[in-house]
Amino acid sequence: MATFNKKHSTVAAPEYDDRPKLNINGATVSGCRFLSDKVIAFTLNLPGLALYNMKVIDGKNGAFVSPPQNKSKKSDRWVDAVGIWLDSADEDEIAQTVINHATQAGDPVDWKTRHEV
Repeated sequence: MATFNKKHSTVAAPEYDDRPKLNINGATVSGCRFLSDKVIAFTLNLPGLALYNMKVIDGKNGAFVSPPQNKSKKSDRWVDAVGIWLDSADEDEIAQTVINHATQAGDPVDWKTRHEV
């Protein structure tokens, strides 16, 4: 029977120089809605996968795409729920599509229409 060794790991973590980038061929966005003046939430739809509560955030260096986050019970900090690595051109394309189709605060959100990235 296997047991956990909580003091240290016996398996060395592999080192990666290059992270593979997410392929967004066939991607669409839906449910684009403003959460605040600087944050737009949306769903990223990929063939066979939907990533809910993605965000486009207007940062000091421009807009960027952020994955969904959960609040950690241990540290009381927000942590990414999934890791998503996008090519910078793909990230810009997703952000621009979301910005173009975002629903203003107070307006009904169109959850069914999907907009091609």
